[in-house]
Amino acid sequence: MAFTRVVGRDGRATAFKPRCERELDPEVADATADSSGAGKTGTTDGYASAWFAGFTPDLAATVSIGDPRGSQRYKLTGVTLGGHYYGSVQGASLPGPIWNDTMRAALRSVAPTQFTPVDTARFGGCDTGCAPDRRNPDDATTQPALDEAGQGLNENLPGQ
Repeated sequence: MAFTRVVGRDGRATAFKPRCERELDPEVADATADSSGAGKTGTTDGYASAWFAGFTPDLAATVSIGDPRGSQRYKLTGVTLGGHYYGSVQGASLPGPIWNDTMRAALRSVAPTQFTPVDTARFGGCDTGCAPDRRNPDDATTQPALDEAGQGLNENLPGQ
């Protein structure tokens, strides 16, 4: 919860109590954090804005970049920012390094907390070569992928 209390100009305070509910199994969240690298870049169509969002077990933050004069009119292409020229600003080119530098500085005096290890019995996954070939009708482990209406999604794969 970002705000727990708001104080008006008149000095009156309004308190807010969190109404949080667990929406995601903690083990699923742990596995997702492990496989995603705990960060995500983003760039809008036409380079109107770019961002990086990421987290550690101790802190979460997002860096978003866009022109305050209007990101649709003033795209992030052919720009010089901080003395560096960018043909195009993407989430990894500028927001990512800003996020990294900021998080390192913010956590400098914080003892690192490790991510919770993934439950490999539940989310062991496999490396290349262990997944069934969905195109091979002789593979007894093949299960057809279905959409919400129960229609096959892999019926048009090459080799079928």
